Amino acid sequence: MGSHSIWKQQNKQHKTGRHRSKGMVEVTTKGRVSVKTISKHKKQEVGRENRRNQARQLRDKKREQILALKRGVGKGNTAPHMVVIIPLHADVDVGKLKDDMESCADVKPHYSEIPAAGFTMNVTRFKHRFQVILPQAASLELYQDYTRNADTVLFVVNMTRDGETIDERGVQVLKTLQSSGMSSYMFCGQNLQSCPPKNRNEVKSATLKELKTHVQEVRLQVVETQNEAFSLLRMISECKRKKLGLWDQRSFLLGDKIEYEDGTLKVTGFVRNRDLDVNRLVHVVGWGNFQIKSVQVIGEPCPYVAQASKAEDTKTRIGDKSYDPYQIIHEVTPNPEKQQDLKAEADFDPMDAEQTWPTQEELQEAAMEQTRMLTMKKKTQEGSSLYQAEWVMDEGGDWEECSDGDDENMADVDDADDCSEEDIDEELEREFAPKDVDAESVMNDDTKSVAFSTTTQSVMLGDVDQEIDEEDLERFRLRDEQSHEQFPDEVDTPRDMPAQRRFNRFRGLQSFRTTPWDCMEELPQDYARIFRFKSFKQIQKLVKKINTEESYSVKRGSFVTIHLAAVDEALWDNHDKSAPLSLFSLLPQEQKMSMMHFAIKKINKDDGEIIKSKDSLVFHVGFRKFTAAPIFSEHTSGDKHKMIRYMPNQGVFVATVYAPVTFPPSNVLVYREGKEDDGPVAVGTLYSVNPDRVIVKRIVLSGHPFKVNKKTAVVRYMFFGPDDVSYFSKIELRTKKGLRGHIKYPVGTHGLMKCVFNDQLSNQDTVLLNLYKRVYPKWTYEQITPNSRKEESCEMMMG
Repeated sequence: MGSHSIWKQQNKQHKTGRHRSKGMVEVTTKGRVSVKTISKHKKQEVGRENRRNQARQLRDKKREQILALKRGVGKGNTAPHMVVIIPLHADVDVGKLKDDMESCADVKPHYSEIPAAGFTMNVTRFKHRFQVILPQAASLELYQDYTRNADTVLFVVNMTRDGETIDERGVQVLKTLQSSGMSSYMFCGQNLQSCPPKNRNEVKSATLKELKTHVQEVRLQVVETQNEAFSLLRMISECKRKKLGLWDQRSFLLGDKIEYEDGTLKVTGFVRNRDLDVNRLVHVVGWGNFQIKSVQVIGEPCPYVAQASKAEDTKTRIGDKSYDPYQIIHEVTPNPEKQQDLKAEADFDPMDAEQTWPTQEELQEAAMEQTRMLTMKKKTQEGSSLYQAEWVMDEGGDWEECSDGDDENMADVDDADDCSEEDIDEELEREFAPKDVDAESVMNDDTKSVAFSTTTQSVMLGDVDQEIDEEDLERFRLRDEQSHEQFPDEVDTPRDMPAQRRFNRFRGLQSFRTTPWDCMEELPQDYARIFRFKSFKQIQKLVKKINTEESYSVKRGSFVTIHLAAVDEALWDNHDKSAPLSLFSLLPQEQKMSMMHFAIKKINKDDGEIIKSKDSLVFHVGFRKFTAAPIFSEHTSGDKHKMIRYMPNQGVFVATVYAPVTFPPSNVLVYREGKEDDGPVAVGTLYSVNPDRVIVKRIVLSGHPFKVNKKTAVVRYMFFGPDDVSYFSKIELRTKKGLRGHIKYPVGTHGLMKCVFNDQLSNQDTVLLNLYKRVYPKWTYEQITPNSRKEESCEMMMG
């Protein structure tokens, strides 16, 4: 009772809530004062009127940009509004649509000398000038060549009661061109008159509904008469356009006339989008990069006319024989000191890594020794190497002169026992190769166990006389991919050679995420041929801010003839004269080679097509076309990225190749080589230009518990020798059920090892050991040119 208070009143303690009381803070700090943090500038609150003004300014700025794009073509001293007609159904008549549009011209249209460039016409009713192009062939690649330059793409669809609006081929074309990018597009309907009048509104509503499943915004115009053709041209002239990523800060031109003379290619057409800088390089799509020799501004064959009365005067002037529409107005030549060079690869010096340089006396001694070695040769037994010969003494105990007759009995061979890193890597690649199995084993094999081979069988390729069937190859690849999905990255440890020799280029990592990896370590020789940028994003900003000098530039909208120097005559001979030819000006540094990374994803997930890493593919990156063998890797954050052996069916991944520098944004389309007309297999964008991106290949060595005693176990089948166990003992182990452990010591002489884990190990578990190696793409870049296409067609004919 004495422990209780004598007072009956008991007050409740003060509750400070979630924060500490002042007294508690004083007790904790004990008089210490915390360091004051640098406070950020407080964002000034904007009043209502200022917010309204900001919104009005942004709205006006956006409206001005849209109007500038509209007025940038078809008006005044600008290039004609380029319209490309593409059918999306086999039953539509694009020729009739072209004739209906041509009938709207006030003056007879001017047809280009190249049929691929279409015709140019003036429509004074809208004060607009159009260039209408109808592709000569239904080729997917040809359509992409046009959409890179077109201001408006006009899709022609079928409008019947029972038929489909877009056929299967049309859906493929529409999806591909959407991935490639279009400035603006519209839909034109045909065959609506075949429907009864009472059902036409219903058919039109059904057509709009179906088109909305393919595109977000639908602008549809039915064209059956000339008045409807006028309505279509009015909609095209007033349509909202956007700039493509490959147009950013670049000027381009579609050839209206092409000539070749003494190594000089002359391309005539309108300069579009930006002023043309004659000091920059020009990329001819499908031909390559070239320097500009000169640019001649000439008279237009179909000048802009705003009023119908002036159209008659223009018709009279053009019909006059004394008027030359191609007369030279003025000429612009580049400055040799400021003109960009065609250097694509860096200078490679194999002696650049040498630390010392021999003196003159050492050079003379080496030359004398080399001369003596040419006349003196040691006798060796046939089949032995020079290294072995060093330990074999002759009867005379020294070198002796060799006669010509003795050379036949001597063997000068390289050391066969010395295996290089490249050979080991090739042997490791063969470990991943599909096994030779018959069709029945492929269909009936449902097992999920790992088979450890006890015998080694080597088959020489020269002994195989039978040709490999493509179906068998695809079946083998399917089996290998399924095995990779069940046992990712797992390989069998070889028994005919030590594992430390086989995997000597691999290393273990304590943590894949946090363990550092030097990106400049053991680089291949191909890295000496590419260019590395200290800060690619900063260079991109500086390059796009460079303004062209007026004395070395040609205004956009000018009708010019560009003279390109040093053009190979074989390109001209193999070029299809009816095909379009377009030019794009290159930004500084865009002719140089570097390592490109593309963020792409597979389109058809259920087509069953298997694409392996390092398979040769066709890339369309902006206006460039080339073939390369990429390596696939995961699209993750961090300083290391795991390589993917097969193109995944889901998600975004990164494809890495050696290719010329291209500044983003730029769309990327990937095709199977030789199957470009079947559509792209993957689409995406340009991710980065970075040679320092570390791509790591992982292999997994697996073992099985032999004897288990609580947290310790004896593991077998991972190695087959005690030396290998000791060599890999420092690398951490893991199991498929999530346990971690390490190797303690080898047991016996057959590769068994004592391991300890952080928990009880199950007999059904599998012990794994991860090894990593940095991989690089092969230098397989090859630009697609008319020469390469001709060689492919010849090979197909020979086959």
